[in-house]
Amino acid sequence: HMGAVNAIAVRRPRNPDEQNAALLQAFQVFDETGSGAIDMAELQRIVTTLGDKFTPQEFQDIAKVTNLPSSGRIEYAKVVDQMVSGGSAEK
Repeated sequence: HMGAVNAIAVRRPRNPDEQNAALLQAFQVFDETGSGAIDMAELQRIVTTLGDKFTPQEFQDIAKVTNLPSSGRIEYAKVVDQMVSGGSAEK
């Protein structure tokens, strides 16, 4: 699965600080309550249907590599940090 994540990262090269800020800003647009969390189903819908879309398989690969839950709410700042650094969302 890391090969898929690396392929996505190569396809979307960006300065880590710029990438972090852009991803946080994107999440905040969909965080209507300002809670800092987003539902996994909503996250998948967003990243597979809007903008520079991920395929459902790319989303699943990233979720597995970063240890995201398959459902429920997640704190997106942690997810962004892990996506940018390439690590695990588990602390």
